[in-house]
Amino acid sequence: MTDTPIAAGRDLLAEFLKTSSAYESQKHFAEAIGCSESHLSLILSGKRSPSMRLSKRIADETGGLVPMASLVPAEDVEAAE
Repeated sequence: MTDTPIAAGRDLLAEFLKTSSAYESQKHFAEAIGCSESHLSLILSGKRSPSMRLSKRIADETGGLVPMASLVPAEDVEAAE
């Protein structure tokens, strides 16, 4: 069970990575979004939050299945618009 919307976004991303046949590994997805595998791992574990730019790349790479707003605080998304 998730406690916050951001935790839910991490769960969505983890589920996408488990079920997507487009990427052979977490490393390949990390390369596709322009970050290191270790940084992606920190995001998935909740130890780091993605930047707005990285959140946008994740949303784009997942075809919107992991929305940008699910990875960063809503007030950050609203401020960027």
